[in-house]
Amino acid sequence: MDTEQRIIELFDSACIKQFESLGCEVEGVGLLAHSGDIHRAYIEATSEELSVMLCLNVSRKLLLQTMPTVGSADESLIKDWILELANRFLGRLKNKLISHSCVLKMGLPQFCADDQAQKSLQNKFVQTARYFEINNEVVECCLFIDISDDAEALSEYEDEDEDWFEESELEHL
Repeated sequence: MDTEQRIIELFDSACIKQFESLGCEVEGVGLLAHSGDIHRAYIEATSEELSVMLCLNVSRKLLLQTMPTVGSADESLIKDWILELANRFLGRLKNKLISHSCVLKMGLPQFCADDQAQKSLQNKFVQTARYFEINNEVVECCLFIDISDDAEALSEYEDEDEDWFEESELEHL
């Protein structure tokens, strides 16, 4: 199996584990059918041999349903939550890659007002998009991959379940 395909498999597993850690039932879906206001965030991680960028597109409704805060949330808390989710999704993939001797340095998550950042990457990187139905809302998780020619292949062992760490919780200040 080539390195790109192995990263995609690890990405799929990381996405599902992250949704499950939020207490969400996950159903994969084939088509994107967003309803309502969409919030977008992206985050990048790099090494000398590999660059990956995750773009996360989530409806406002689902963000409100999955936020750890109680009560109404203002727009700044919703924005913080999608940034935190992007960080968690890519952090899970990064942790899986460490087990394959691939150490990435993560950047900071960025909020996107529209999908222009995502569109600008489509011609530069290999793109993989996954759509998950969560609470009757569709979440789009896109991974952009750029592998250098001298990157080593990743091993094909079964990944351990990395749920050994506790999810951090946001507190309403």
